[in-house]
Amino acid sequence: MQFDTANRNKDIFIATDNFYSMKKKTFKDFLAANINPEKKLFTKGAIVYNAEGTAADEPIVGDGVWLEYWEAASLKAIPDKCPCCNEPLDRNSGNIHGTHIQINQSVLAKRFIIPTCAGCNGKHGQQLNINYVDEILGIEAINK
Repeated sequence: MQFDTANRNKDIFIATDNFYSMKKKTFKDFLAANINPEKKLFTKGAIVYNAEGTAADEPIVGDGVWLEYWEAASLKAIPDKCPCCNEPLDRNSGNIHGTHIQINQSVLAKRFIIPTCAGCNGKHGQQLNINYVDEILGIEAINK
C-alpha cells in the first residue's frame, strides 16, 4: 500500500508526552526520511496480539512517540473509542497509546502500530480483538 501523496502537505497536529502542548507533524517527515511503512487494514473481528518487548523501541520518524508516528503515517483521525475494548480514547487523560500489535505470536512476526487505550496497550503478549470499529489501519512499526 502506498502513501496518499495527494495529502502529503496535510498538517497533522499531535500531542506530545504531556498531552497539553501541541506539536505539528506532517506527512513530509516521512517523505523527507524516504520511509514508506507497510499499511495493513484490520477489520472488525480481526484477532491480533499485543507485541512483547517493545518498551525500548523508538519510531524512526518523530520524537519517540508511537501515536504520533501512527497519525503522521496513516493520515487518519484517532478513533473516539479503543478498537479492542470500546474504552473512550482521550488525549487529556492520557488514555491513548500507539500499541504494537502483530498478527501472530511468532517472534519474527511483523509489528504494526494502532491506537488503543492504556489498558489494551498494557496487555503484552495477549490476544486483542478488533471488535469496536469497522476498521483500523495498522502502520508497520519501523524502529530507529
